[in-house]
Amino acid sequence: MAPRFIGKTSLAGLTPLHHGGGPVLARYASLTDTLRARVGTEAAQLFAEPVVTEGTDQVPGSVSWYSELQGEVEPLAALPVERRAGPEGRLRQILARLDPLLTDPELGPLLRRALALRSPGSLLAVGGVPLLIDWGLSEQPSGTEEQQAARGSVWMTPYLPAPYLPAPVTTPGPVQIPQVTPAVILSGLSGAPRAMASTGPDVSRWAVFPVALVTAGLFLGLGLWAGARMVASRLADRTSTVSVLDEHAAADALDRQKQANAALVQEIEPRRRLLAGNVCVVDPALLPRLGPDRAAAVGPGAVALVPGVPFQGSLGELLTQAVVLVIAPQSDGTATGSGFFVGPGLIVTNRHVIEGVDPARLVVTSKKLGHLTPARILAKTPSAEIGDPDVALLQVEGVSGIQPLGFSTTAAPLDAVIAAGFPGLLLQADEAFERLRQGDASAVPEVILTDGKINAIQSSPGGMKIMPHSAAVSGGNSGGPLVDACGRVLGINTFITANREQVVHANYAQKSDGVITFLRENNVTVTDVTAPCTPGAPAPPAPTPAPAPAPAPTAPATPR
Repeated sequence: MAPRFIGKTSLAGLTPLHHGGGPVLARYASLTDTLRARVGTEAAQLFAEPVVTEGTDQVPGSVSWYSELQGEVEPLAALPVERRAGPEGRLRQILARLDPLLTDPELGPLLRRALALRSPGSLLAVGGVPLLIDWGLSEQPSGTEEQQAARGSVWMTPYLPAPYLPAPVTTPGPVQIPQVTPAVILSGLSGAPRAMASTGPDVSRWAVFPVALVTAGLFLGLGLWAGARMVASRLADRTSTVSVLDEHAAADALDRQKQANAALVQEIEPRRRLLAGNVCVVDPALLPRLGPDRAAAVGPGAVALVPGVPFQGSLGELLTQAVVLVIAPQSDGTATGSGFFVGPGLIVTNRHVIEGVDPARLVVTSKKLGHLTPARILAKTPSAEIGDPDVALLQVEGVSGIQPLGFSTTAAPLDAVIAAGFPGLLLQADEAFERLRQGDASAVPEVILTDGKINAIQSSPGGMKIMPHSAAVSGGNSGGPLVDACGRVLGINTFITANREQVVHANYAQKSDGVITFLRENNVTVTDVTAPCTPGAPAPPAPTPAPAPAPAPTAPATPR
């Protein structure tokens, strides 16, 4: 339970008692930990936790006191007799358990100084449990630390199990104590003749000394006991002068808060009346759908494998089976990119993905393919420079059952889009990609899908239509599709521009218009679907050309 604030003591006119080279208050943690381990939690909780604020030349320091005890905080001496018995009894029990520790050579001096209190008001009852504040402080800085501690412990006298006095101060040098035998004492008391040594002192005078000393000690102890009882009785009838809460300040703060609350109510009510009836109620049915519906079947975006039979599945399923990872080994390493099926055995990617590739080692893979599949280059644009058309057409053999993606040229700014591909930044965390790098040809990483919006439709200096968009892409997404919610390809992710000074970058896709032109020039039939995207609507059939024959591929090398 968190400690709560009990009270605050100004250090003006007070001297902290020291032990072990520092203030006793600074030893609170070690003191209470030791008491908790050797005596119990109740003994440790007897001492309030001090938080010391250092003073300045103008403002004295202070100590704020905290405790985990819960309940009403009351000075012990101010309690009625019937309510005081409980906490006083518990205090006597705690001090009885502490009594053996007072003679401990290490803990004793620290504990005696800690039990020195500033005044009777330092004894509190919190929910009926005793608590000490203002401990370890002295109002009379004269004398030794032990003597100051003894003066401060007078307020604990009624509750201590034995007289609590500091150790006597001894002086060096031998002390001569007369030797008095029992016989001498008895003879002196009975009136018998005194035994005299021929050269020694008068033994009869020393015979009375022990008796007088014992008698004086008894009277002194009786006087101390009677005085302590008188002081305790008088203190019990007095109201404590220690205030753990500034009642006037608290009442003033509460009054100010009430006034502030009332002012707020007066400001709120007129505004509430003005707003009444001006609430805008939105019909959820009229809200635009944010992003694709993962459970909805795709609309007219996929090229039907069987005429009149649309793709049966969600957008995520369509992209997972249609998008491939392109692995292009080169003389100085292995490049990776993305691509997607546009017809039976036909894959579109960027030219710069396969630039400089060893044709005999070019491979693709995907969840649907299930393994590394050799691919050959059928066609590519003349250039891969940024701003120029950057497209390549690949062919794979012996592949069936993969749903190609359709196209649409009806993109517009703020249209929702999804980028699909294999960005290298995210592949590094894919365990399957690591196995693929180690030579496991059956390991296939997960396709990465991100969504965003088209920011604009621009023309590059070379005249190509490009689309900056907000779907997150990075190196490795090149050649992957940018689709709408129906899975229709609106463009191909191609390049990224970055500004290091402003730490920003922009993602660009080639608009599908140029891609469609390239494919048609290479005898690939493409359908441009211009109907609105309505997920769940059937896809129109589209004829696809038969793939050109290709030589048998050779086994690719393991990608880096």
